[in-house]
Amino acid sequence: MAENLDTARALIIPTGQGSLKSLTLELPKLELNQMAYRSEVGLELRTPHGELILITEALQMLSNHVRSDFAALTLGAGDATDARTALGGVLPEGVTEDQLEQAHVLRVSATSGSNKITSLGEQRYTLHLPVEAGFAAAGPACTVLFAAEDGTVTTLAGKYVQDEAFSYISVSLSGFGMVIALPSGTAAES
Repeated sequence: MAENLDTARALIIPTGQGSLKSLTLELPKLELNQMAYRSEVGLELRTPHGELILITEALQMLSNHVRSDFAALTLGAGDATDARTALGGVLPEGVTEDQLEQAHVLRVSATSGSNKITSLGEQRYTLHLPVEAGFAAAGPACTVLFAAEDGTVTTLAGKYVQDEAFSYISVSLSGFGMVIALPSGTAAES
């Protein structure tokens, strides 16, 4: 299913000084339902470490999983140690320690009260992970590892995008967990 990223979205960009490692956005259930079903808009959350884009249908699915007064979406920067932990201490075949050290790591989670939301089912959201120019010098495709909350690790194809101002890896997901974008040259890409 192709996503239409041209639909109207509520855009949230935090501002301020200092270092931001993690950001949690709490969405009251009533407002989330209204945004998803009455206004039919999506949601875009931008942080220095990544951008989360939920189109209308994904926002509706998130709304369906809310079992308390609010939903919380969290984007948190990670490092090689976080990635290693999420991978259960075992590197997938073809991935080296050096690649893991250079990887862009982002944790994406959704909760409703004390309940974790693990997936949007058939719906998908898009993540943009900012990277240095040339991160995927070998071509537009790059390997992205996804470590789900249950410990399952999946290899995905990310797309390297470079425009006049930014370079980022774009990946489409339905589940929440740790996203690890590996620099080009990963054996898993061969």
